[in-house]
Amino acid sequence: RKINKVDAAGRLVEKPQPAPEIPEADRVSRYYGVSYNAGTRKFTAQVTFFSGSPKTIGLYLTQEEAAHAYNDAVSSAGLASRRKFNKVDSAGRLIEKTKIKKLAPVPPSRRSRYYGVYYVRSTGNYEAQYRDARGKRHSIGTFKVQENAALAYNATVRRLGLVSRRKMNEVDSAGRLVEKPPKR
Repeated sequence: RKINKVDAAGRLVEKPQPAPEIPEADRVSRYYGVSYNAGTRKFTAQVTFFSGSPKTIGLYLTQEEAAHAYNDAVSSAGLASRRKFNKVDSAGRLIEKTKIKKLAPVPPSRRSRYYGVYYVRSTGNYEAQYRDARGKRHSIGTFKVQENAALAYNATVRRLGLVSRRKMNEVDSAGRLVEKPPKR
């Protein structure tokens, strides 16, 4: 059985309405210091003071209200020069933060273009390796660019006197590496 609340004058008190559901695309904040709270269906304004832990300023129905509250808290705490600040145009409207999207690096081919060079997926680097006279594999090092790994492989094989036993990466007359022929 539901019991309705009544105020001091005997009038029926209405239950507060829940915040409206916000579409998934609008939940991502367009302003600094603002995040979406799915439990309350509201936007939270938070600022990090000198202690290092974020402090909640409040919950707001719109991102814009939360961004203005964040700006007020940052400026009243004297942190405007130390914290990111939501920019406002001449009419007083907030300007959305510009997010620079990092393009995902183009995944290199799983096959290296040079002898003794292998791509390490976990780090995104290239590893130069050689096999000694007994066939045991040894790592030379990791490199961001596979051409540098190939040059290190060549130098190591020459230094160890394994030129006659191992394939070498060819270098043209201009000093550039020549890619190994593709496997069929």
